[in-house]
Amino acid sequence: MRTDPSHAMIVVCLVSLALSGCETTTSGPQRQVSANQTQQIRQTAENSMAMPVQMLLTVGTPTDSNDNRFVDTIPVIVYLFPEQSKSNLPVWSRGLFRFELLGPSGELLTAWEFAEELATGARVAMAPGPGYSLFLRFPEGLDAQIEGKASLNGIFTLKNGSQASSNGGASVRLGKH
Repeated sequence: MRTDPSHAMIVVCLVSLALSGCETTTSGPQRQVSANQTQQIRQTAENSMAMPVQMLLTVGTPTDSNDNRFVDTIPVIVYLFPEQSKSNLPVWSRGLFRFELLGPSGELLTAWEFAEELATGARVAMAPGPGYSLFLRFPEGLDAQIEGKASLNGIFTLKNGSQASSNGGASVRLGKH
């Protein structure tokens, strides 16, 4: 039996019209976020007065910036989080960063400090929320003296003295590149 092309076209049109009124739903309660709530969430995340209590420190791939074949620069991304009751999103805050690179036995290999002005200049807006992008460069000659695994810890200190620190150190491999 042969189908008339106009008949097939009518069937396709009727099916598409019937489906255009369909709606996919999920069982259970759904939470609607209003435009006002979304704006409040953004304002909290960008509020420099929200006091951070936790730091998330991520380390990129270390690089050799002076072409001596030894790793001497560690890129880091830092997110600061306030108390969960204030926001689930990271925040920017006023204060200073200190990073400590520890050897396998826990000995301090080197440290970096970024004063408030430098920390403010390192602010970046990223997909997860407000964060900081920093580059930790070794003092001249230290790169050739460190070989193997090290641990990088971060501490953010507010003007009032309270701190937010990274939970455990981020593992970093150092030495020849």
